[in-house]
Amino acid sequence: MLNILFGWDECDYPGCNREARKGSNYCPMHDYEMQKNNFDRSWDNTRKKAAEQTGKKSY
Repeated sequence: MLNILFGWDECDYPGCNREARKGSNYCPMHDYEMQKNNFDRSWDNTRKKAAEQTGKKSY
């Protein structure tokens, strides 16, 4: 019932029974683009904080 209300689908990864968000074919564990975006965002934040602490420009 909650799946219908919140728009969850099943993950398309073979053998996976986790739920995927509506509009996505894969669950967060198997969604490469989501993982890549999270890593990139985290890496950018780490570089910015390191630059602030060292007083150097972040690239």
